[in-house]
Amino acid sequence: MPPQHDDAPIASLTAATNENESPASKTLQLATTSPFSSFFTSGSVTATCSVIEFGKSHHATGICFLDHMVDQLTSHAQIGVTMRVSTLDGVSHQPHTDYAGGSLTDRPHDKDIFTACGAALGSALKHLVHGSSDSVFCCPLDEAFAEARLTLSAHTPSYLCELAPYGNMPRQGRRWIGCYRCALTPVFFEHLVQTLGASLELRKMRGHNAHHIVESSFKAFARVFRSCLDGVTMGGSHGCVMAGEKRLRGDPVVATSHRVGSRSRSTKETTIEVRVDLDSPAPAALTDSIFTGVELMDLVLGELRHAAGFHFHVHCDGDIYIDDHHTVEDVAITMGQCLNVALGDKAGLARMGCAEATSNAATLRCVVDLSNRPYFEWDLPLDEEYVGGDEEGFAAMRRGGENGTMLCGSALTCEMLQHVFESLTIEMRATVHIEVLEDNDNGEGHTKDLAIASARAYGTALRECVRVDARRAGKVASSKGTLSV
Repeated sequence: MPPQHDDAPIASLTAATNENESPASKTLQLATTSPFSSFFTSGSVTATCSVIEFGKSHHATGICFLDHMVDQLTSHAQIGVTMRVSTLDGVSHQPHTDYAGGSLTDRPHDKDIFTACGAALGSALKHLVHGSSDSVFCCPLDEAFAEARLTLSAHTPSYLCELAPYGNMPRQGRRWIGCYRCALTPVFFEHLVQTLGASLELRKMRGHNAHHIVESSFKAFARVFRSCLDGVTMGGSHGCVMAGEKRLRGDPVVATSHRVGSRSRSTKETTIEVRVDLDSPAPAALTDSIFTGVELMDLVLGELRHAAGFHFHVHCDGDIYIDDHHTVEDVAITMGQCLNVALGDKAGLARMGCAEATSNAATLRCVVDLSNRPYFEWDLPLDEEYVGGDEEGFAAMRRGGENGTMLCGSALTCEMLQHVFESLTIEMRATVHIEVLEDNDNGEGHTKDLAIASARAYGTALRECVRVDARRAGKVASSKGTLSV
């Protein structure tokens, strides 16, 4: 039987505004009518889907991992989705129950379930779309991250999926995640974009774990769909922050309590004081109240703070007469710990952020998730001993010394640059991926541009993460319901 579908009207999200109000400061209001419902039949299976802005979810597709994936729209697109599947002979699939009893050999309805569920969801989501919009979002999950590029109201729906192989154990990738057939993931999204009337490109950028690859893809789609909706209703850009973009938003939402983390620590190697204040603006002077004794470390922290837009103070007296290692390591660890304290339980926060940044010929992208699952990965070609090359390093040593001597620890080494971002990420209990998009100058000193671009991208992505989103009503952006365990 060819696929069939039908749908019914739904309430839409409207933007209340006045003549003098800018698009970026529009206030979202939700109509109070019923959710929109749609059904789609493929073969002997019918999927019924209803969606409502900022609602709850309930799923019974007959494939438990698919239920879990559709649930990502509630946590990350802030859309309540109810998805139910039944067969034409009247048998309804039940929540938390596999329709084939867990068998991986006798599964007659898998493809029809993916087809019908994708099409029914796309048809329902279409009625939340009230204009053209496009966006990009990247979502990380441990070692995996996926990129989603979405254009709503596309004249000709199109779809590109580059997710396979699904993991590397076995080498050709996994076939199953529980009773979820990995190879049917493109089928779901293909039928979704056809009924949604959209163009979607979904790519695996990194990933070795099948579960993580698929989940990061569904999360990326959920986030990019919300970004597109917000672009229509509020104006401006809401996905990945592009290099050079000055993102405009409405009046900031004030956190329910002032978010501060501070720590003082002293060892035989370093004496450090750090204070992070997420709700106070960064000072205009790039390195004001930042001193580590390692010149380029101060610059990296200053660039990160300026991009993040919030204030932190760092002071370190370390054993840089030995080298930069202890100072850089301990400052980054302490910074991450203070950020973790300031973030608290992360309730009501945007949680994820994606940003690109440049420095001369280097362009990098950073993806951050305040996940409570520490992981860091990057692909920077740090092929010099000192950040900025030998000339930059030796000059810093001379400026750090006295009476013609050189202070070797005043120069930041490339191996410790990685330590900065890795330690910061691990102690903040975040998942972070940094990816080189362009590095067109491999000459002497190019690692300084990589360092600065990394700090700018990291800070900008973090700025997106720590935003309070009033629409979350103080709830955590997670299908688990918590980011504290």
